Amino acid sequence: MNIDDETALWLWELKFGKETAVQDCKGRGILKGAYRQNGSDYGWDIYYQKPYYEFPQEPKGARTCHLRDFGIVHIETYVEKAHTC
Repeated sequence: MNIDDETALWLWELKFGKETAVQDCKGRGILKGAYRQNGSDYGWDIYYQKPYYEFPQEPKGARTCHLRDFGIVHIETYVEKAHTC
């Protein structure tokens, strides 16, 4: 998923608040400052929990996304098909 750093950190704060270190759904540790850091032991990424075509459509065709539609997970979890969380 291609999300800029500012948006990624905004999503982190919506999901985790002021926490800077949490565990993902598989129990792997992730750090707020390690977004998309593939070489880090605590790197994380964001994925859609729903495929694009399942997003509800606004009358003008814009997607309506909710926090529950996104998952924030360790990069290894992301690679292992994070949608299984």
